Amino acid sequence: MNSLRRLTASAVVLSTLFSTPCCAQYPDMVLGSYLDPATGANFTTWTAKPDSSGSGGVTFGVVLPADAAETDATEYIGYLSCASTSADRTGWCGIAHGGHMIQGLLLVAWPHKGQVLTSFRWATDYFMPGVYQGNSTITQISSSVNDTGYELIYRCENCFAWEDGEGYLGSMKSSSGELGFGYAQAADGPEDAGCPAGITLQYHTQGYSTWVGAVDGLTAPDYSALADGYRRSLCRVRGVKPQV
Repeated sequence: MNSLRRLTASAVVLSTLFSTPCCAQYPDMVLGSYLDPATGANFTTWTAKPDSSGSGGVTFGVVLPADAAETDATEYIGYLSCASTSADRTGWCGIAHGGHMIQGLLLVAWPHKGQVLTSFRWATDYFMPGVYQGNSTITQISSSVNDTGYELIYRCENCFAWEDGEGYLGSMKSSSGELGFGYAQAADGPEDAGCPAGITLQYHTQGYSTWVGAVDGLTAPDYSALADGYRRSLCRVRGVKPQV
């Protein structure tokens, strides 16, 4: 019975995740920027500030390829910073590519034993999303975890077009001039947190929202160099010779 209640709660909560404006209470997404000191990458960011009690807080940032305004991008470099309630209630936060839950690529992140874990998810209805079976890939560039929050910089490839394996195709087209995103955040972390494919998400008590960003403000002339520099840095850390 407890498992059923948890699943029902997740279903109800996730039904409001990235839902329509008439049904949601959207916090103001504050436009800003974040400069990665390791590489000089300058992210355009959107921030949901903590509520009146000081709970929550999410910042999401994007860098796009230089020609994304003319040619539809297939990837981006992302920045995600999420507040935790405490060292014990570390929470989770998620990003919706396209700004909607159903039939859109969902990326969930949460801290676990000093690491930031991630999982791509896919929903066909307002229930707990299953594991996404498409070809999107995420490469963690850097991450950090402390008692007040967690942070992740990553490269997301094949993340602006998606399919469900049953004929549905969807996409975000950067050549349209705008890209839509959504976020959700919970105070409590996932169940089975050490197994990304097996998590159960808890109620997103700390907010959710959708927004649209202008592509012109997201591109980086040196995107290729940034992506290559990140890849080579990862190879050095892991002791693997980069392919050229």
